[in-house]
Amino acid sequence: MPRPYMDRNIEELEGLVDKHEEERETLLDEIRRRTTPGARNLRERLDPPPPKLDSSVYVIELDPAVLNDRMFRERNPDHDPESEYSCLYVGKTTKSPEERFEVHMGGGIHAARLATKFGQRLRPEFYQRLNPMTRTAAEREEEELACMLQKVGYAVWWN
Repeated sequence: MPRPYMDRNIEELEGLVDKHEEERETLLDEIRRRTTPGARNLRERLDPPPPKLDSSVYVIELDPAVLNDRMFRERNPDHDPESEYSCLYVGKTTKSPEERFEVHMGGGIHAARLATKFGQRLRPEFYQRLNPMTRTAAEREEEELACMLQKVGYAVWWN
C-alpha cells in the first residue's frame, strides 16, 4: 500500500494540516451563509453541534429494610446482610439528582416504589464525577454503575 507522506518531514506535514484547516474553515464560512436544505445538511455533517449534556445518573441509599422485599432480594442473591455494604438505588434523570430525589420522596407517578418507600439520602460520591452526560451515556452508565456497585458488595436496584 503506497504511503505518499512517508518521505515528508514533520514541518511539511504540519503545513499541509494548517492549509487543510484553513480550507475547511473557508468552506464552513461559505456553507454557513447559505440557507438551502442541502447546505444545512452539509454544515451539520462537517460541523456537528456539540452533544447535549442534559442527563445525569444518581444513587440513593436505601433503608436495610428493603431486604425484606422479595424482588429486591432476588435481584441481589449474593448480598450479605451482615456486610458493611448498604442497599442502593441507581437511576438516570434529565433533572438534577437532588430534584429527582425529591420526586422519589414525594411519591407520585414518576417515583420508583423502592426509592419512595425506602429512600434515605443521595450518595453523590458514587456519581458526582460522572455528571453531566448525554442521554445515551446515562442509559449505559446507569446499568454499568449498578453492576459495578453490585460486584463490590452493595445490594442494588436499577431499572
